[in-house]
Amino acid sequence: MALLGAFAVTAGVLALVGLYGVVSYGVGLGLAGAWGLAKLLDALLFDVTSTDPVTYGVVAAWLGAGAVLASWVPAWRASRLDPVEVLRSKCVG
Repeated sequence: MALLGAFAVTAGVLALVGLYGVVSYGVGLGLAGAWGLAKLLDALLFDVTSTDPVTYGVVAAWLGAGAVLASWVPAWRASRLDPVEVLRSKCVG
């Protein structure tokens, strides 16, 4: 039983690492693209420079929080279900 628990924990850790790895690549590419194209929008910005690190940090944090929330809510809902009941309802009907 302990071995099964160890496999479950390992699978969960690998899933989290994979998810956050993909999210971090997306945020990194988005920040690099925004930094590169920021000079095009310089005339439209007021009271902030086009390469303000605080603004970039806040936006990256909001995007990261949205990704965490978007993955946590379905996982939380799925954890509240009984796997036997779900499989029984899917296989019968």
